Amino acid sequence: MLLRLLSVGTLAPGVLDALVYSVASVMPCEVEDGPAIALPGDPQKTDQMDAREMAVLLPKGRCDILNLGITDFDITVPGYNFVFGYAVPTEHRGVVSLKRLHGSREENAAFDVMLIERATKEVLHEAGHLLGLQHCPNAVCVMRYSQTLHDTDLKSERFCPRCARELSRLPECSHEG
Repeated sequence: MLLRLLSVGTLAPGVLDALVYSVASVMPCEVEDGPAIALPGDPQKTDQMDAREMAVLLPKGRCDILNLGITDFDITVPGYNFVFGYAVPTEHRGVVSLKRLHGSREENAAFDVMLIERATKEVLHEAGHLLGLQHCPNAVCVMRYSQTLHDTDLKSERFCPRCARELSRLPECSHEG
């Protein structure tokens, strides 16, 4: 299985590489960066983008290739002011927004470490959804739902034993999903 992280729009230099490295240390599959995805029109004219519209810009994945877009744009879905991420499991693609994971001290180098830690958790969370996992009630599982930065900071970068077991039961496949 391959998890491909793709920049959607422009990311700060080094962020995608750091994220690939961090996620690869946890995810039980190959993780690599993919081609950058340009945003249509002038995205600077909007404060937020619909995560569903952003997700369709990514190539559809397969059951053995998951495509996850990483963006600095704020994303939302109907019924929510914002979301950290969004997954379309049937299409093996989704997006994670870094916008609200920065917190308030983007310029602080030590805070960049926190951004990568938070983003790693959200990438793992959305990848879990792409693989069929649901939200987990375990307070420290990466599959725990995060509505705030505090929620994200509390959970770990690991799947709990139950979610890890679910992942280990997934069949390997190489056909179109």
